Amino acid sequence: DNSRITSFWNFGNSTYSTTTAAGISPSALYTSPGTYTVKLFAFKGNCNAVATQTLRVDLPSTLIIPNIFTPNNDKVNDVFFLQANNLSEIQMTITDRWGHQVFDLLSHTGNVLWDGKTPAGQDAAEGVYFYTLKAIGTDGENYDQKGTITLMR
Repeated sequence: DNSRITSFWNFGNSTYSTTTAAGISPSALYTSPGTYTVKLFAFKGNCNAVATQTLRVDLPSTLIIPNIFTPNNDKVNDVFFLQANNLSEIQMTITDRWGHQVFDLLSHTGNVLWDGKTPAGQDAAEGVYFYTLKAIGTDGENYDQKGTITLMR
């Protein structure tokens, strides 16, 4: 008779569950990335058993590309910065309207930051710039985007 099995679940994320019948599978919601160890303690009379399983929780990758920035040293929107989460690789190139490359980056951390300077360290002119971006998310999502960035001082 399986109905007298008592199971205690520790989901490794500060949540717990107790079940007293067979065939019931409790669930847990993981809202933060990380590695969690789920433990099941089962009891029936004088018998007991323990099972463990390790889970890795990753958040989905996201990418938001701003379309304007103002590198005028007023401490507001002074840099072009991608809002990226869980990207394992980003390749980004920015060119001016004549096709001259003003920024090129390969990042394995997901961080992309352009301060509005040319490769020679000069302030880039105000205007519209073009970008191409390829990225890979830790969840396997591929990003292949092109667009414009407006630089205003």
